[in-house]
Amino acid sequence: MSTSPPALADNVVDAISIDPAAAPHRVIRSVGVVTGPDAALPVITTLESFGWDSLLYAAEGVRDREGIGENGVGFRYPDDALNWGEEPGEGVEVYNPLWEVTVSVDAFERLMARFFRSLIAGAEAAGDPVVREPWWPELSAIAAKIEQRAASPSFRTSHDDAAPT
Repeated sequence: MSTSPPALADNVVDAISIDPAAAPHRVIRSVGVVTGPDAALPVITTLESFGWDSLLYAAEGVRDREGIGENGVGFRYPDDALNWGEEPGEGVEVYNPLWEVTVSVDAFERLMARFFRSLIAGAEAAGDPVVREPWWPELSAIAAKIEQRAASPSFRTSHDDAAPT
């Protein structure tokens, strides 16, 4: 039986901000600079680990409420791949090689809606060449669904809208 990682309060997660304009232009294919309270550092460093080439993968995971992971960085939803005898977690586990924390599903989805919205708007406003990638329209459509779900007062109790339609 495994123990749950420490939990972050929703207000700490809600205080995280994303600034796509502050990213070093194309040096490391960074998507933006993520800032917030010190307690949010595990989540901040995980989000900053995502590059443009992994955003669609991350968005699909959030849309489907399925965890994703790449090079030791990612997130797991409460019902992801439970071993026999394991109970679902209390929230989304966000992890990277240094930290692992639990974030409520509500706060995580609000954060990811802001994350994708900020990055998409920033890239489009800057005329970044990434907006011409063949996967860009799909990323934009998935991000809009995540944002709509996160804004819906009923999303907290409904998992029926998680799967793509």
